[in-house]
Amino acid sequence: LFIQTAQRYGANTALIEALWQEVQTAYTAPSRHYHTLAHLQQIIAQLQTAQAQIEDWDAVVFATFYHDIVYSATGKHNEEKSAALAAKRLAQLQYPAANTAHCTAMI
Repeated sequence: LFIQTAQRYGANTALIEALWQEVQTAYTAPSRHYHTLAHLQQIIAQLQTAQAQIEDWDAVVFATFYHDIVYSATGKHNEEKSAALAAKRLAQLQYPAANTAHCTAMI
């Protein structure tokens, strides 16, 4: 879903693949016990049941994938760091700034 959503904002396949690899690497780190790709799949599955009622679906998708991309069990600023990274990556995709703000606010 990440790749499909990102493709709506840019045709740069190499960039999209690199961003996906970054997400995949983060969520499959050996230190992850809960914040994993399976966790993301569960969130997306639950959100898809209400997709028709969600105004900015793409922002929700990106917020889901980036919400814990930066994760340290003892870290106190994981969400802020994750939101900052999301903003940086979404800018690379040329995702609209207003939508990025909505996404990072959710994170």
